[in-house]
Amino acid sequence: MNLTRWNSMAVSVLLIGAIATLACAAEGATPTATTVPTPLDTVRPTPTPTRVPTATPTEQPTSTPTPTPRTLSCGDTITSDTVLANDLTCGEGIALIIGADDIRLDLAGHTLSGPGRGPWVWPRRATTSIAVFAGRRTGVWIGNGNVTRFSTGVLLEGTTDSEVSLLAATDNFYGIYLIEATENRITDNFVRKNTYGIHLQMSNSNFIVGNESFNNLYQSPGGYGLNLILSDGNEVRDNVMEANVNQGIWIVASKNNLIFRNDLINNRPNGMDETSQYMRLEETVEDGREEVPEGLLSPMEMVDRLVAATGANEWYNSDLKEGNYWSDYEGVDADGDGIGDTPHLISGSREAEDIYPSVNPYR
Repeated sequence: MNLTRWNSMAVSVLLIGAIATLACAAEGATPTATTVPTPLDTVRPTPTPTRVPTATPTEQPTSTPTPTPRTLSCGDTITSDTVLANDLTCGEGIALIIGADDIRLDLAGHTLSGPGRGPWVWPRRATTSIAVFAGRRTGVWIGNGNVTRFSTGVLLEGTTDSEVSLLAATDNFYGIYLIEATENRITDNFVRKNTYGIHLQMSNSNFIVGNESFNNLYQSPGGYGLNLILSDGNEVRDNVMEANVNQGIWIVASKNNLIFRNDLINNRPNGMDETSQYMRLEETVEDGREEVPEGLLSPMEMVDRLVAATGANEWYNSDLKEGNYWSDYEGVDADGDGIGDTPHLISGSREAEDIYPSVNPYR
């Protein structure tokens, strides 16, 4: 290498170093290496009133070790993150109680079995036997297992910002029941052969996303995939409601619910005459929880093959131009864009309609 060129390069390097040193001195700082921010631990997603909120299972922070599986007994109260190590067969009462906020109950594929569905109590809570109960809790995650043969599989009462996910709820009176529960996520559950699949009562701003609710059974009434009573502002999307004895989705005295991207397939409501199409709202409210004017009636028309609804609810997403898939849709898709050319009418819903009915299932 040419000596003159080498000396020139050396001087340049020295000048650059000197300039950096002077700049740091002017700021009163010592030169340091560039620092890369440490990523935050995974944060529990918080529901927001957006049209398409994220509703994914709450993840365990990567910095927290997985708890050692624990052997539990019927009636135990959970106060810390817990991974179940055994199946449980329990009698009447509560099998497992969530006794603290911000904890996870991972059933780890195990099964909680109860004594049977118990008496018919709709729409009140079925408390003869409960697999998992969370009362007035926040930040709880429950899932990854099976609950069967209870009055209620999972009961969230007054619970907020919590999630029930990856749960198989079968052969219960209520599969999953929410009452006075707000901003919770019911996601990716398998709900089958219950009297009522997923039931929300006086529960607002929840996300019901990615569930399969099918073959739920009739018990005068019963057999609904999803039931909303006095529950407003919930988002119901990407669910499959199939082969339920009654409606796939049944809405009573509820409003401002957004319902889209659901597959409603071959649900078979039982016929009812006009004398049985109305009920007093007092009978849908827990005693002492809410006053309803005497004599107020709510139409519960049961003539549609899939859905009976009341109130101002939205059966499509106008921003995304997505509705639901209805197996009994009688329209055509002449332009081949995947959306029916005529709306699907929602019976019992004050002339509501799905103006973007999909001609193909979403899932």
